[in-house]
Amino acid sequence: MKSLDETVPLLRKVPLFEGLSDEDLERLADVSVDYTAETGETLFDEGEEGDRFFVVMEGAVELSRRRSGEGKEKLAVRRAGEAFGEMALLNDAPRSATAQAVESTRLLVLDRNGFQTLLDPDSPAFRMLISLAKALRALDVRFTARAANEGGDPEALRRFNRALQQGLLPRNVPTLPGYQLAAGTSRPEGAPGTTIWDAFRTADGATAVAVTRAKDEGLPPAHTLSVTRALLRTLGKEEQGLAALIGRVNEGLLDSGVEGVAPVVDCGILKIGPERLEWAAAGEVPAMLVDSDGTSSRLASGGPSLGTLPGFRYGSRSVELAQDAALLVLSPTSEGLAKGAADLAGSMRDRPPAEVVAALHGAMERAGKTPGGEATAVFVRAAP
Repeated sequence: MKSLDETVPLLRKVPLFEGLSDEDLERLADVSVDYTAETGETLFDEGEEGDRFFVVMEGAVELSRRRSGEGKEKLAVRRAGEAFGEMALLNDAPRSATAQAVESTRLLVLDRNGFQTLLDPDSPAFRMLISLAKALRALDVRFTARAANEGGDPEALRRFNRALQQGLLPRNVPTLPGYQLAAGTSRPEGAPGTTIWDAFRTADGATAVAVTRAKDEGLPPAHTLSVTRALLRTLGKEEQGLAALIGRVNEGLLDSGVEGVAPVVDCGILKIGPERLEWAAAGEVPAMLVDSDGTSSRLASGGPSLGTLPGFRYGSRSVELAQDAALLVLSPTSEGLAKGAADLAGSMRDRPPAEVVAALHGAMERAGKTPGGEATAVFVRAAP
């Protein structure tokens, strides 16, 4: 029989429930049940409808996935204090993996109906969770179906990922009073589709422009980019400061719910306000400040890549952009290429921003220092 003294500390370790009070965790414990699975028992199969979430109290559970022509692929093993099956709390989509007890295992089980009785279905937070869960599932199902139809052809999967990447890119660059702005992602033939740019509004009405690159290998890169983009756009409506925003996106990626895969993202965000700019970064996204005389300096990164370190406190910094000065944000590249890009931008002080971005794309592709030659560049200049 479960007790609150035993159950609440376990629930407190689950990333999905991070930040809940002890009172909330006790309510969750009240609607959960204690279950013991015998060695070899299958808790659910890949493809079946899911309606239960599990926390391992004692023992171990293996998560696996079927691969066409290759049998079973082991994804992960969940042990005491770890959880799996979170997506079942939010929707009834098919399971993305099979879960099997590898030894006698004691579990805490929470079903979707019990979980949702504790939530306000009309709250924005709950609607966001449902929307994000559906987006994750839709991408996962589409990827799996496409892989099966194409027989696992790597080139077919690359084409599929590039199509998803294309759908994430904005159609227009925002027009901002006091600034000249250009942004774009080059997509040469054969590029892996790991980077995009995006623009969104923050809680104080300012415009933020983000450059992201997916680094994980377990999912199509565009899947991870889409989750990051959704988190930035949704949480950006609630946050004014970039440090808090990028920290929440980090936690959202860590809790993204794709079992057995840890998405890792490099991300740089530039918030463009009427009087100043704000910069925050996670990972290797370079930002180069180009003065009106053509000299340049690099803004420091704010911390590790998103999705790697829970609870990390990211920083941000204010940037004043003098007349005719510019700020350049690039997808991750070498120190030398970032400096060369800044020198090129500085030599084009009188050219339209769109021409500067096009020139940067060409230079980065020729340098061969980015995956497949693809590159993202954002260029902001103080208007004369």
